[in-house]
Amino acid sequence: MAAKQKPEDTESPSAPRLPEGSDPAIPLGEIDQGPSAVDRFMEAHQTKLLIGLALLVIGAGVMIVVSGLDEIKETEAGEALVAAKNPTDFRNLIEEFQGTAAEGTANLQLARALWDEDDREGAKTLLEQFIAKTPAHPAQPAAKMTLASFYREEGDTDRADKLLLSLAQNPEAKYLAPLALLRVSASQEQSGDIEGARDSLEQASDPSLSGSFLSQRMVESRLETVGIVPPVTIPRPKPPPPKINVPLLAPDAPDSLNTPSGAAPEPAPEPAPEPAPEPTPEPAPEPTPEPAP
Repeated sequence: MAAKQKPEDTESPSAPRLPEGSDPAIPLGEIDQGPSAVDRFMEAHQTKLLIGLALLVIGAGVMIVVSGLDEIKETEAGEALVAAKNPTDFRNLIEEFQGTAAEGTANLQLARALWDEDDREGAKTLLEQFIAKTPAHPAQPAAKMTLASFYREEGDTDRADKLLLSLAQNPEAKYLAPLALLRVSASQEQSGDIEGARDSLEQASDPSLSGSFLSQRMVESRLETVGIVPPVTIPRPKPPPPKINVPLLAPDAPDSLNTPSGAAPEPAPEPAPEPAPEPTPEPAPEPTPEPAP
C-alpha cells in the first residue's frame, strides 16, 4: 500500500498555534461610526443648555448692573454726607441711603449732635439701635466707642467697660483695642483693682494690636505709673487783700489822712543848716616894757 500522505500544513509558520480544544479566534467587529455619547447628550439637552447659558449671562449682567448701582448709591450717599449740616440732614440721609457706609457715619454724627443738644437718651437709643441692627457695618467699632463714652460721662462705668471689653476682643477693631483697654484700666485703677488695671494695660501693649503710635505711647506711660499714688499737693497761699483807695477828707483834716492810698506822702523839708560860729580872734600879745637906762 502506498504510504499515506500527510496533509499539507497551510498555516503560516510564524502564526501561533492555538491550544487544542480552543475555539478559533473570532474576528473583531467593525468600529461604530455613529455619534458619541457627548454628542447624543448635547443633542438631547441642547434646548436646556441654551436656556441655562442664557440665564447665566443674564445673571452676570444683573450682577454687574447691581454692582454699578451700588457704587452710584455709595457715591451719592457720600456726597449727601459731606453736604449734611444739621440733624435733619443726617436723618434724611439715614432714611434714604440705608445699608451704605455713609449711613453709619451719619448715625454717629446725629448721635453727637443730639448729645450736644442735651438729648442724651435720644443719642444713646440711636447708637444702641444702630449697633443691634447692623452688626457687620464698618462703623460698628466707632459707634461702640462713642456709646461707651456716653455711658462713662453719665457715670455708668460698668456698661461702658463691658462695651469696651467686647470691642477689644473684636478682631476687626484691633486699631481701637489699645485705646479701649486703656480706658478700662483707668476705671479699674479708680476702683482699686490695680492688678486688673495692669493686666488690661499689658493686653493693650500687645504688638499684634494695630494701634496708633500715640495710643501705644500712652499705654507704655500708664504702665510705668499704674498704682503709684501721687504726692499731696499743698495749696497755694491766698494773696493779700488789695489796697483800698480812701477818698479825700475835709480840707481841714490832717495831710496824712488826705493822702490817697498808694500815693507816697510828700517829704518834709529838710531843716536849714545852722551857720558855723565865727572864729574867736586871739588876743594881741602885750608889749614888753623896755628896761630903764
